[in-house]
Amino acid sequence: YCNYTLLEGRGGNFFITPYTACDVRVSDNCWQKGYMVIQCPTSAGQPTKAPTTTTTTWEPTKTTRTTAGEPTMTTIGKTTKAPTTVVCTASSMVVELPNEPLRLVKVLDQSNQWVAVIDAPKYCNYTLLQGRGGNFFITPYTACDVRILNNNYVLKIWYLATGGKKGYMVMTCPTGAGEPTKAPTTTWEPTKSTRPTKTTRTTAGEPTMTTIGKTTKAPTTVVCTASSMVVELPNEPLRLVKVLDQSNQWVAVLDAPKYCNYTLLQGRGGNFFITPYTACDVRILNNNYVLKIWYLTTAGKKGYMVMKCPTSAGEPTKAPTTTTTTWERTKPTRTPGIDTKTTMRTTGEEPTVVCTASSMVVELSKEPLVLVELLAESSKWVAVIDAPEDCNYTLIQSRERNLFKAPYTACDVKILNENYFLALRYTTIDGKVGYVQMECPTSAGEPTKATTNTTRQSTRTPPAPDVVCNSSGMMVELPKDLLDQVELLDYSNKWVVVNKAPVYCNYTLLQGSGRTLFITPYKACDVRILVIMGRERCGIF
Repeated sequence: YCNYTLLEGRGGNFFITPYTACDVRVSDNCWQKGYMVIQCPTSAGQPTKAPTTTTTTWEPTKTTRTTAGEPTMTTIGKTTKAPTTVVCTASSMVVELPNEPLRLVKVLDQSNQWVAVIDAPKYCNYTLLQGRGGNFFITPYTACDVRILNNNYVLKIWYLATGGKKGYMVMTCPTGAGEPTKAPTTTWEPTKSTRPTKTTRTTAGEPTMTTIGKTTKAPTTVVCTASSMVVELPNEPLRLVKVLDQSNQWVAVLDAPKYCNYTLLQGRGGNFFITPYTACDVRILNNNYVLKIWYLTTAGKKGYMVMKCPTSAGEPTKAPTTTTTTWERTKPTRTPGIDTKTTMRTTGEEPTVVCTASSMVVELSKEPLVLVELLAESSKWVAVIDAPEDCNYTLIQSRERNLFKAPYTACDVKILNENYFLALRYTTIDGKVGYVQMECPTSAGEPTKATTNTTRQSTRTPPAPDVVCNSSGMMVELPKDLLDQVELLDYSNKWVVVNKAPVYCNYTLLQGSGRTLFITPYKACDVRILVIMGRERCGIF
C-alpha cells in the first residue's frame, strides 16, 4: 500500500514515490522522504510532467511489501517502449493490451491504490474486452479514476498475463480531444433488428435510401492492431449495425455467424466495433484490409463507415480448414491454477479429447460427478452450470458416461501455442478431484466460409453436424427443433420418432442452451455396421 516503485533498466534507474506514500513527510511546505533526499513543493500537487506511455515488464524477484494484494518487487525488469497506441475519441480512450490471455488488469484509483477492473463500481464504466480478436481496455474521460494533468486525461493501468508477464501503461489523451459528456441517466433496450425500407445499390456498395433519412459517411478513426481493426461508432443508442458481406449484401452483425468473430460493444462508455483481419467479410483491396459498415441509431440517424488498415499492420493467421474428426491426446503441460499433485484418473491412460471441425469433446470420469468446473478468463474456477448460456458449453451426465463439449469460440477457450485450450476440474461423488486439459490444434478447423447467395436476403450455410465417436457410443449435435420431430431409421427401414422408441434401446435426446443432442450406444436397437472401403465406420445413417 506504500506504492513505492523502483525501475531498473538500460535507460537508467528510477525511484518513484507518491506524495501519499507511507514515509513521506511534510516539512516547510515541502514533501520529503528521509532527510530532504526527495522534495517537491506542495503546490505541485501531482507530477507536472505528463508520463509517457511505457510498458514495464517485471521478472520474478524477491518480494518485499504487499501493495493492494500484489507484491512489490525490489528488482524490476527492463522498461521497453510500449508497442501500443492509445486512441483518443470524442468521449473515451482506447488501448490494446498484449494479445495473450490476461489473468488480471488493474487501474490506479484516486487514493493511489491498484484496483482490479472487475472490482471497480459499474458506474465507472470501464470496459475490458478479451477475446481472440485481441485485448482492449476502454475508459470514458468521465471515469472514476481518470485525472487531468497538464491538459491531459491520464489513467494508469497494470496487467498480469497468465504466463506471469506483468506490465504497466499510462493512458494519456489531450483534453482537447473531447469534452466529457454527462453519463446518461437512462438505459435502452436493444430493439428487434429490421431491414431498412426499400433500398437501391450504388456501385460502391453503399446503400442509398429511397425513404426519408439521409445516409451520410461518418468521420472514421480506425485503430489498426496486429490482428484486428477497431472503430468507434456514434456515441448514441444504436438500433442496427450491418456489414457488407462478400456477396455485396448488407448483413446485421447480430445475424453473422459466430466464427466471423465480429464484436459490437455498446454501453455508456461508447459504441465500438471490432473485426479481426481474418473475419468473413474483410477484403484486401490495394494492399489494405477493408470492411464497410452501416448503422442506424434509435433516433433514425443513418450512416456508413469504411474501415481500412494496411496489410502491413499485421498478417492474419492462415484460416483453418475444415477437417474430419480426429483424436488428439492431451499434453501434460502445466496450467496456472492446477495442482498436478492432486490429479486423479480413473483409467490407466489420459482422457481422450475429440477435435471436431468446430468444437472439443472429452469424456470425463465414468464415476458419478457432483461438480464440473472450468478455468475462466479471470483465472477462477467456475461451475459449468453457472457459465452464461451464450458460452455454449454442453455437459451430459448419465449412468454410462460424462461428456463435456466446448466450441472453439466458447467464452473461456484460449489459444496457446497454436492450440485451443481449456482446463477442467471435476469432483466425483466420493470426493475425488480430477483435472483434464482440453487441447486441440487450431488447424482442426472452423466452419467453412459462408457461401454466397443469389437472393437479396443474406443466408449462410451451416456446417455439417459433427459425429463424436467414443468407446461405447456416438453423439451428434442437431439443429434446435422440437424433440418430437427427431426421427431415426429402424431395422425395417421405417422412420420412428426417437421419443417413441422402446426404452431398452437406450437412445438419449437432450435439448438445452439452444441445441439438441442425440446419443446412442453402439448396441442400440437400430444401429447397423456398414463396411466402407474395407473398414468399419462409426456414423449416423
